[in-house]
Amino acid sequence: MSEEHKWKKYLKEDYHEVEESPHSKDENWEKIIMEVSQAHQHQKKIPKKSLLAVAMIVVIVIGSAFVQTNQMQAFDWFVKMFVTTDGNTTQINQTTTEEKDVSTGALPDFDNITTEEVQDEESKEMTLEEAQADTDFNISTPTYLPNSYQLESVTIFYDKAPATHVQIEYVNDGNDVVTLHQTYQPDDFADAKVVDNEDTKIKTIALDGGEARLLEFKDDVRQIIWSTPQMNWLLEGTENERNLIKIAESME
Repeated sequence: MSEEHKWKKYLKEDYHEVEESPHSKDENWEKIIMEVSQAHQHQKKIPKKSLLAVAMIVVIVIGSAFVQTNQMQAFDWFVKMFVTTDGNTTQINQTTTEEKDVSTGALPDFDNITTEEVQDEESKEMTLEEAQADTDFNISTPTYLPNSYQLESVTIFYDKAPATHVQIEYVNDGNDVVTLHQTYQPDDFADAKVVDNEDTKIKTIALDGGEARLLEFKDDVRQIIWSTPQMNWLLEGTENERNLIKIAESME
């Protein structure tokens, strides 16, 4: 049995395995992600500042996308982000949620769930205008940039067509770099990342009326991870927490 078929089999078994008390779709996804993560844990230490996908396949639940006028207020129900700690690692999970509780009887049929192997993305550097023309979503940029930061590069990643992942780098006079990642997620999704507790501190921060996760690494690099309807964000740099939050809140 191929590796892909094996993981599909495991996912299907976990997806339909329900305890006596009813669970929501989110609770079932959390259970699946946790068990897949445990199956992929290595005994060796996770490299510093690494964000590792805990599954070998990306699981995408095909569903309708929800849109709210205030994106950050919509964060709390559109994307559920939860953090669990186990020994030397911490897992950050993101999954779409419903506006109201849903019983396990309302779960989508597993046959309507697609699985895709994680593959290396092809990338191409271009101007911001060219990148916008090559994507089906609005590429946002910060209106606030401290300490003389200027646009350095725009890179789009082609894991599928049209591109859904954009990276924008800003560099200041001291060669410090701030990097913004935007990943378009038009369908429902579940995602998980693992970090090493010895090298990383994680806390919840307020971000424009919603919540985000701030990761601080030993080498003084910080990351902010957050989501808005149809979009995942990651902002990284050596700027202090206050400046990174102001950059994140200034996206337009």
